[in-house]
Amino acid sequence: ARTFRALRDAFTRRAEALAPDLVMVKLLKYYSYYYSDGLVMDSAYRFGLQVYRAGGNSSTVCYEFGNFFRTVGLYDRALSLYQQASDKIPSASWPYCSMAELQLSMGNIDSAKILLDKAEKLDSNSLVVLYPLVDLNVHLNNYQEVERLFKKIRRVNPDGNPIQDPFYVAWIQAMKGQKEDALRTLTTLHKVEKIHPLRQDNSAIVYCALGMKKEAVDKLEKNPRSYLELKNARPWNIL
Repeated sequence: ARTFRALRDAFTRRAEALAPDLVMVKLLKYYSYYYSDGLVMDSAYRFGLQVYRAGGNSSTVCYEFGNFFRTVGLYDRALSLYQQASDKIPSASWPYCSMAELQLSMGNIDSAKILLDKAEKLDSNSLVVLYPLVDLNVHLNNYQEVERLFKKIRRVNPDGNPIQDPFYVAWIQAMKGQKEDALRTLTTLHKVEKIHPLRQDNSAIVYCALGMKKEAVDKLEKNPRSYLELKNARPWNIL
């Protein structure tokens, strides 16, 4: 992960030296700050605003800037930007999924369900749609539907997902109150996080579901972006 970030930052500096005013170059700069190890949200906001003003007609720009506002807890602004992304490409399912995930973060289960129903009608076999549907049904304690969705996910992606699969197993075990099982599955998840350190929010979510807030915060101390997002999300109540 560190090698990737070093390459990304070097590429960004090179691109900025060659064409500093291009929208995509500013977007790369935004990524560098938004996905940084350190808490540099002020810089991320500055470049995100530049990108939006220069390329606000792009659904990608609206989505990425919406992610910033979601992270810092300004949900109304995030929803507005996700809606703009949806308006620009009404046939796409992912803006509806982004809005639904945000509604789940706000504790608005009914609103999330309406949005995911729309997304499913547009693309019922997309993993981008199926995983948020799992999230929704876990929150509803509808584990029969969760199992049905996972069978569909395995048909769509028979090779599995080494990052997502152990997370969902551990999270569902935690939500069902199966603490010992969840803790055992977390050992697999910790191995994944050594390879993908930016995904330590996954185990933090599991720890939150187990009521182990100190362990959740410890996992996130080197990833302030995820810490902010989980802190602001109502279902996790990390602090």
